[in-house]
Amino acid sequence: KEPGYLKAYDNFRKVEGEPEEQSGSEGLENGPAEAHNSPSAAAMLSTLKKGQAVHTQDVQPAQHFTRPPPRYTEASLIKALEELGIGRPSTYASTLKLLQTRGYVSKEGRALAPSSKGLVLVAFLQRYFQQYIDYDFTSKMEQQLDEVSEGSVPWKSVLKDFWGPFQKKCESLKDLKVSEVVDALNEELQPVFFPGSDEEARRCPKCFTGTLHYKPSKFGGFVGCSNFDHPQASCSYARPLHMPNSTDSSEVLEEALISGPLHLGHHPTTHQAVLRKKGPYGPYLELGPVGGAEGTENVAGPEPQRGKKGAAKKAKKADVVRAAIPKDVDASSITLEQAVALLDATIPQSLGSHPDDGAPILVKSGRYGPYVQHQAVLAPLPKDKTPESITLEEALELLSKKAARMAAKGIPTVPKKKASKKASKEGAGTGKASSTKGEKG
Repeated sequence: KEPGYLKAYDNFRKVEGEPEEQSGSEGLENGPAEAHNSPSAAAMLSTLKKGQAVHTQDVQPAQHFTRPPPRYTEASLIKALEELGIGRPSTYASTLKLLQTRGYVSKEGRALAPSSKGLVLVAFLQRYFQQYIDYDFTSKMEQQLDEVSEGSVPWKSVLKDFWGPFQKKCESLKDLKVSEVVDALNEELQPVFFPGSDEEARRCPKCFTGTLHYKPSKFGGFVGCSNFDHPQASCSYARPLHMPNSTDSSEVLEEALISGPLHLGHHPTTHQAVLRKKGPYGPYLELGPVGGAEGTENVAGPEPQRGKKGAAKKAKKADVVRAAIPKDVDASSITLEQAVALLDATIPQSLGSHPDDGAPILVKSGRYGPYVQHQAVLAPLPKDKTPESITLEEALELLSKKAARMAAKGIPTVPKKKASKKASKEGAGTGKASSTKGEKG
């Protein structure tokens, strides 16, 4: 690339570290300055005259993004504390350990990333105890403690100067309501968890009437709908707190967007709600009733009686159908039609009844692919067969071969019936009574 300027002169001042000029520049009128100029650039620029119009031949836009300063590492944080006069070499290790043990920061490689719990705590302290977390206050306190250790200042006077104003501050805050503190934290955390967002961006994606707000919890809090506790328009939308910034990758931002449950619509056949959720192994789909969602029909049948926890858990488990979202499908933009197709593939399909006992022959989709089931016998489908193409006769043949292999190994082909707790207790009581009678005899 040709430089867009001509070097007219050189003052020949030697700068420390500058390499020596080549001998080829000797004898030139301007010394190294003339040697610096490229012949083609010099010829091109020397023909220009003052006030001459220059025509644009090409425009090359170049985009540049400013980056935030890097996160602190343990070494850089200790260096910053030393420069601010906070802490002592003997306390740095315990301070860093405490930050990580309590979950205020987490390590991402060598960097220390603040957690949502840590950011909520800092926002609370900045709102209500600003003077006590100021760098100058901490630095001066360190100096006073040094003077106490040297014996130049009595410790009681230092403690009195601190405790008096601090106690008054705590007394002034004891009448604060939890709702007032939450509203204050919402205001403080808005630039962190909702940067530059407007009312439309903070609208609840589930009920479309509420607004996303910070909700407190013992783990730091979460983002929930403003209708979360509303008696009439109750909405259960919630997602973890997330701190987006310019260094986050698109995958991280997408992960945050799909972390909360999203109501995609209703199944065209069963009219049950289709939900997209985020689990420990990635996003997945769920087919089942949505409590309190507008327009959702609960087709799961009558509610189990209160007090029967086991019946409630079984009913809930039986009603819910889940399907994992494949990796080649964009979970953040999945449609209702795609979700219904994936869920339908996981719903057991009946091929008919077994000729021996009349039990149903089911086609199911499992972790390792589709399979057929009869009682406790599970047989995977061959690679050339699909749940739509397999027939009852072919399923019976697969199940017969699998049952023969299970019988040869002594594995039961019929599920064992679990004895009721009442029967077990009666049996145990009868056995105990018999043994006592035998001892007496």
